[in-house]
Amino acid sequence: VGEANNSAKATSGMNILVAEDNVVNQKLISNMLKRLGHRSTIAENGKIAIDLLTREDETVFDIVLMDIQMPVMDGVEATRRLRTMG
Repeated sequence: VGEANNSAKATSGMNILVAEDNVVNQKLISNMLKRLGHRSTIAENGKIAIDLLTREDETVFDIVLMDIQMPVMDGVEATRRLRTMG
């Protein structure tokens, strides 16, 4: 039980980027993450996700949840490009 509590503390309050084009899924995921104590930022497609991840400001994301099928740039292509950026 002690390890479970430490694990929950270590993962609470994360800043999460959610790449998802479906508005219903965006709201569902955002609400779930908020209830778990996390902050989320929505990107409607892979291109926006890349733009948010590579901009030069103070925003740091702890994790990215990436949909596979999205308009403009899908999650597979966005992930491929992010990996080549290092």
